[in-house]
This record gives sequence, C-alpha cells and structure tokens, in this order.
Amino acid sequence: MYECEEAIYQDALWKASSLKDRNGNYIQDLRLKMRTESQNRKFICPECGEPLILNAGNIRQPYFSHYTGSECVLTNKEQGERNRRMRDAMLYFASLSFPDATILQYEPLRGSLRSQIMVHTQDKKQEIKQEIKIALNYVSDFVKHTQLENKMGCMKEMGILPIWFTPCRPDGQERLTTAEYQISTQQPLLLSIDCKNSLIYIKKCDDKGIRVIREKAYPLSEVRLNEQGQIVFREQTEPAGQTAAQMRADGQSGQAKENAKGREHLEKGDTHEKGSDYTAADSYEKANCEETGSYKKLAFGKLLAARMFELAEESGNSRQSYSLDQVVFRISQEDYMAIGPNVYSQAHYMKSRGLYWLPKKLKGSSQERKNAAVIRDCFLEYVDNELMISPGKWEKGDWAGRVLQVLEEFRESGIWLKAADDLK
Repeated sequence: MYECEEAIYQDALWKASSLKDRNGNYIQDLRLKMRTESQNRKFICPECGEPLILNAGNIRQPYFSHYTGSECVLTNKEQGERNRRMRDAMLYFASLSFPDATILQYEPLRGSLRSQIMVHTQDKKQEIKQEIKIALNYVSDFVKHTQLENKMGCMKEMGILPIWFTPCRPDGQERLTTAEYQISTQQPLLLSIDCKNSLIYIKKCDDKGIRVIREKAYPLSEVRLNEQGQIVFREQTEPAGQTAAQMRADGQSGQAKENAKGREHLEKGDTHEKGSDYTAADSYEKANCEETGSYKKLAFGKLLAARMFELAEESGNSRQSYSLDQVVFRISQEDYMAIGPNVYSQAHYMKSRGLYWLPKKLKGSSQERKNAAVIRDCFLEYVDNELMISPGKWEKGDWAGRVLQVLEEFRESGIWLKAADDLK
C-alpha cells in the first residue's frame, strides 16, 4: 500500500507532515482535529476523488492511505512513486515554459476531477489579452479508461488545453496501450518524461493509432511548451545563452528591445498601428507558391533580401559578432522526419546544406508571426539558392555576416511585414 503524503482538504492540497512542528513533534490539538476530520471522510485523494484515511501514529511519519478495495493507481507503491516523480517533472517543465504564469497543483475541474498541473497564462502578443489554461497530466497504464474519458471531455467543455504524458515504454514496445490510443485521438504527439535522465520523449504514431512509428528523446532543459500546446526548442522562445528568469533578474526585457528596434525602423516609413491589418500578404501571396524554390518565390526573396540588407546597414551594428550556431538551430532530415513540423515549427529545408534551419521565434501577435514567417521563409529561399550557385560564398566576404545579422536582429514581425509592403 502506497503512503500518500498529501490529500485534498477544504479544496486545497494539504500535507500530512503539517501535523508536526519544526522539531518533529506532533501539534496535538491539530492532530486530534484532523483525526476527527479523517473519520468524517474530509480528506480526498487528488487522483481518484475517493476519501482517504489519515494515519498519525507515534512510530511512522504521518501519511494518508486508501480504504480497502480501492482501485486508485496510488494504492500501488511503484505507481504511486512514479506518479509523484512525474508530477514534479511536469511542474518543473511548466515552470521552465511559463516562468511568469500562475501554476497550481491539483486544481479542481468538475466534481472529483482535478488537473495535476494547471498553468494560468495569457497570450501577451494579442491586443486583447485572454486567459489561457493549460493542463498537464500524467496517465498511468493502470488508469481507469472511463475516468480518462471523463477528464478529457471535461477539459474540452471547459476550454482547457490538455497536455498528456504517458509512461516511458520499454525498448522494443511499439504498440499503443489503450490509454495512449485515447490520448492520440486528441494529441498529435505522445509525450513521456524520463525523470531519472531528465529526458522528454516525443513519439509519433501511425494514422490508425496502433503503433509508435517514430520516437525521439531530447534534454528536458532544451525544450519548452508554448501557448498553443506545441513542443518547441528553447532557442525559439529565449535569447541564446539567457533564460527568461535571468532576463528578469538583470532587469532586461528582450521583447521591449525588439519592439523598440521595430518601431525605429517602422518610423522611417509608414507606421502601422498594432491593431491594424497588415497588407504585406498582398506582397508575398503570389510569391508563396506550393512548389518550394519556385521562380516567383525566389524572385521575391531576392528583392526582399536587398531590402533587409539595407535595413541592416542602416542599423550600424557590426555583422561580425554572430555565428551560425548562435543564430540558427540546425537539424538533420532524419530528425525532422522523425517528429515533423509539430515540433520544428518555422523550419526551412536548406538544400545546399542538406539540413533544416530553425531561426529564432519571431515577435508579435499570432497572426503577425504567421505572416512574417512566410516572408522570412522567402528570404531563406534566396539564401539557399545563393549557396546552391556558389557553395563557397558563405566562407567568403561579409555576405554570411549580413545574413546572420538579418536573422538575429530582425525578429520583430513588423520589420518583415513593413519590408514586404515596401516592395509593392
């Protein structure tokens, strides 16, 4: 029988260790009160919603246990320990991904249903800020499938974005469990965390939801969860060599710097208000043909590159200070195909290098980033074409420095959108 350390009491998470003072002695009045509450079944298991028994003797440390006959996953010691480790890992992952958000454990959903980790955040890029709720939950292989269905349906009705984690599978096990199949109907990629090695496994299953066809592991510290529920690389959300926490500690704001830079360039032309509709789509709509590398897209890319290089010259910054490793994250075709665009958003395949290039995430609202990413993709198409024609061009002259300067310094979506409008 697993000894639970905590229970839900009066709609809050309460630890059995609270019965003792700093010296390890029972607070007798509290002990008596809580034993009475336990007899009245006031302590509830946060996982299954069943009442718990408070055990507060003099030999062992105080703990909670289930009544005989319970089928909760926490009644098994191994499953209970794994559940606790996974909850700690999800809490850590959520804090890395959303350092400024409110993160709660076992927030109530409906009835006895609760979310192990709930993130309350906002899409700061939108003009009208709305709260986003993201729920992280670990699903054991021994979970009741009706309970999982109820939880999935509840989150859907409440407009909560669910992120499900499943156990790490033994080597060679490819077929999906029933729980994994249930999750795969709503979540395109299956996720698992190896707590011992601090790895996150991203798994893709076949269209029928029968077996895992690709699996890739990444250091947990190098990936993040974004507000759309996608797994992205840290480089896409944080400046190189500096975490969001460090930025706050230093009193810096990367977003403020990018916005200031964007305003500086936009003020040189027609300024677009934040809430207005950009017309840059007219500039690249015809250029963005289905066939990558088409003549129209390449022609637009060449004109765009000339304009972006002009802006780089106007900035007056040195273009010798950036390296390719600092500016662009590169991945092989094999790694890209193993997981796909759900993870590698905004990746561009460079035929000249045989690698996918993943520039840092653009700044701006969701729609602005989407439009600007298409424009930047045309710029990368031009870069790739130049390297196809002259493979040694990257090592000669300052052309490579100009390319890196554009990709590194112009992350404000408004700059790319304004540059596209200038070409009309």
